[in-house]
Amino acid sequence: MTELVIGFDTSGSCFGGDEMTAFVSNIKTIIEEVKPTKTHVIYWDTEIAGHQTFEDGQFAVADLKPKGGGGTDGAVLFNYLREQRITPQAIVQFTDGYVGDWGTTNVPTLWAVTSDMVAPFGTTIRVEY
Repeated sequence: MTELVIGFDTSGSCFGGDEMTAFVSNIKTIIEEVKPTKTHVIYWDTEIAGHQTFEDGQFAVADLKPKGGGGTDGAVLFNYLREQRITPQAIVQFTDGYVGDWGTTNVPTLWAVTSDMVAPFGTTIRVEY
């Protein structure tokens, strides 16, 4: 895989808790197993709170710098990707599922959700924490 986007819900309901720990653990596993050439980790709540890029698997959990803590709007990630002209092969969205507007994209999207919510597009999986 050449380019992967990982959306990281840092809204108040996820920020600083067990969900965030589960997100970080799963992000580490994805990067180690998929080995994308470029990985964008994008933190969002009602806006983009931060964006980090990791090249050629150069990733360490200690390098993550989550920011946020506000409300939740799942569409902001997809809008940001269009505005920045980032065109990944895939998107993985980590969230509790309480996102307000889910947004839209044509990019294959995997929703890793900690609640029983199901995204209206892409594939939804349940993340235990």
